[in-house]
Amino acid sequence: MKFWITTLFIFLFITISVVVLGAQKRQTIKVGLLYSKTGTMSNEEKVIANMLHFAVDELNENGGVLNRKVEIIEYDGASDPKEFAKGASSLIAQGANTIFGCWTSASRKAVKPVVEAKNALLIYPVQYEGVEASKNILYLGATPNQQVNPTLSYIKQHYGNTLYLVGSDYIYPRMTDVYIKELSHYIGFNILGSTYLPLGSDDFNATVHEIQKSSPDAIINTLNGTSNIAFFKALHDANITAQTIPVFSLSLDQSSMESIASHIGLQPLLGNFATWGYFDTIASNENHQFIQKVSQKLGKKYRLTDAGYLTYLGFQFWKKGVEESQKTDTKALVVQIHQESLNSLFGIVYIDKTNNHLTKTVNIASFQPKGFQIVWSSITPTLPHPYPSVASKEFWDESEVRLFKSWNNHWEAPRGKQ
Repeated sequence: MKFWITTLFIFLFITISVVVLGAQKRQTIKVGLLYSKTGTMSNEEKVIANMLHFAVDELNENGGVLNRKVEIIEYDGASDPKEFAKGASSLIAQGANTIFGCWTSASRKAVKPVVEAKNALLIYPVQYEGVEASKNILYLGATPNQQVNPTLSYIKQHYGNTLYLVGSDYIYPRMTDVYIKELSHYIGFNILGSTYLPLGSDDFNATVHEIQKSSPDAIINTLNGTSNIAFFKALHDANITAQTIPVFSLSLDQSSMESIASHIGLQPLLGNFATWGYFDTIASNENHQFIQKVSQKLGKKYRLTDAGYLTYLGFQFWKKGVEESQKTDTKALVVQIHQESLNSLFGIVYIDKTNNHLTKTVNIASFQPKGFQIVWSSITPTLPHPYPSVASKEFWDESEVRLFKSWNNHWEAPRGKQ
């Protein structure tokens, strides 16, 4: 009798164990998607959603991770930083320990205390103004030094050492220009003037007149949104071309340039420059194959931008971290991700463990009829410096706090990239 009772208990234990293990295998791993599905930023931020869905579908079609499928839980931040903070709390409460998204610095700053308090992880794929580092955020977009330094070096080598700065009137352009002005003292640049106009401005006559009067060797452009249409048209109308005074844009990608061209034609844009890590015109078989695969899923005319590709890379880092650590909690993930590197479409990339920012190759490209054509690439990956060494950390913190408070209290919510 004892033998049969013991046998029955063993059978029940094995059966329950198999059921539990099977349920664990079937249970999905949840990740959060936090972006503006509605509001003024919706058109910009949809690239994050598109590429995260692409990456997750690709993984699930190949069996998932840890024998489990990945499930995306979405929240619409509605272009409102307060809603982004609510969204982060909601996604974490639903079991999404890692969140992909945010675009504006305002939304990222609203989410930062939430993920820190709940020890969750935000994977942020957009260029920004620096002056931040958190153990709960992976910063994949360019820091100012990864865009500004190579841009200024290229300008000095090919055009000269005088600049005019044009930007939208909010934190990213102003903070980036603070860095440009500080760096200029060390590398021998002369800033001839700067203009900041509210987002959405369409009158650049006075700005172009100042540019004509000062006659700089190049223009650094940190305008965002529709203002770029009016700006490039005003330059063209004043007979300022890339051959006379080239424009180096730090926020305009392939998709942005094509949108501007649809309003004013290609001619005002041709020959002007942009600085990013990824361009979808990178000439390699791997890039062509990847673009083809993305286009099959997202549409034949889909333009893959730097932020979109970095969303995809961020998911690959997350996947490797989960696979290697066998865990999804933030501490284990970040420790493992710090040991990983990826062979991206624009070179080897890895997360700098001292500041959680991405080390990457940088490319400068000239806009041509068939898209951006790369004219310069960094020989080695460029280290991220969210607190550039040309000034103290205290200086950057004070500058950033002052600008952000001013923007938060008085300026219109951003409609551009940062």
